[in-house]
Amino acid sequence: MKHWSTIQETGGNGFALRLFLFIYNILHIKHIALLLKPVTFFYYCFSPAKRAVSAAFFQRIAQYNPAVVPSAQMVYRHFYSFSLSLVERIAAWKQEIRVEDLIIKNRDVYEEIITNLKEKKGCFFICSHLGNIDLLRALAIQDNKDGVHNTTVNIIIDTAMSPRFNAFMRSIQEKFGINVINSRTVGIETALLLQEKLDSGEIIVLAGDRTPSEHTQRAVLLPFLGGDIALPYGAFLLPVILKAPLYYFFALRENDTFVSKYDFFLYEPVVSREKKKKDEIIRALMHEYARLLEEKALAYPLQWYNFFDIWAAAKVDDDEPIGEKNHEKDCVR
Repeated sequence: MKHWSTIQETGGNGFALRLFLFIYNILHIKHIALLLKPVTFFYYCFSPAKRAVSAAFFQRIAQYNPAVVPSAQMVYRHFYSFSLSLVERIAAWKQEIRVEDLIIKNRDVYEEIITNLKEKKGCFFICSHLGNIDLLRALAIQDNKDGVHNTTVNIIIDTAMSPRFNAFMRSIQEKFGINVINSRTVGIETALLLQEKLDSGEIIVLAGDRTPSEHTQRAVLLPFLGGDIALPYGAFLLPVILKAPLYYFFALRENDTFVSKYDFFLYEPVVSREKKKKDEIIRALMHEYARLLEEKALAYPLQWYNFFDIWAAAKVDDDEPIGEKNHEKDCVR
């Protein structure tokens, strides 16, 4: 089975992406729906493989969420939701999505994070491709009543995948105070750099639902929605070895409309780091994250933006190993 990073990127070429940003700047967020629906329909018609992946995903979700009825219309809504998320990313960078649009669901954790950021104590956020991680920027840089703004956000991703899309994102993000760190270069020197960033009160963001494209890096198999998926061990290793505050983060649109409100979930791990071995802590964190990811995927299925078969990708053939696989079976469904 091909690794997710080998699947052809969906972002298009750099010219098309810049054209999309140009149109956004003309129409702005409230009016871009005039263009987005036909663009989404075109992409839907000419992406049979991704339609099949989406349909299979909703068949799986329907086993646990009776409100979900798999259909071609549901798949189109999934594509449209993804298109909305791209617009939201730009809107978040341009500060057109405000802190006031975020409905904080875990106020106590939110206040703890705000207090730490005020005191220049940085932290890790582990996010996913469910919802929109760029909305974290609304919390990090905007002036708000809590007194936190202009906090630097560092995103650790595999820049080798979707190179045209990531090159475009980096060119935009650099203008808006977001640093991109290549996950392939993470080592001792990077760990020291990340420690400096934490000591300066910066935010470090990692995706917990995608394994690295380099097969030599470690992954762990965990049960998820009736099958097994591979999660990256390294994403959970960094916060543990740096002994830094860690939070799980989800920003999920309330409905599939523009200028929506967003449910903003922040969770502090309940896993204790006291008197436990490093590997035991990491595995417990991974189980906890997988449970939350499953819970949110069932509640917000249209905002699942992994347009590849995450379950099939976790199946390891004898001649195609994906890192050091470890199989965990005692946690999620």
